Amino acid sequence: MLSFLNILILLLLATVIFLFIFVVRQRQIIFQLKQENASLTQSKESSLEYIDALWESQQEIIQEEK
Repeated sequence: MLSFLNILILLLLATVIFLFIFVVRQRQIIFQLKQENASLTQSKESSLEYIDALWESQQEIIQEEK
């Protein structure tokens, strides 16, 4: 029969294993979110560059019409 101390040790071990798995999973999620954020930032910068180019082109057309 398991003694009280053995039960406490098993519970402690189970808690440590659970926390380890939890921390590893959270780190994976953070890594994925950082990658997605970098991708979205790059997409945003590309969009802004495209808008700037369109604006410049439109300003040139307006200047040519004057």
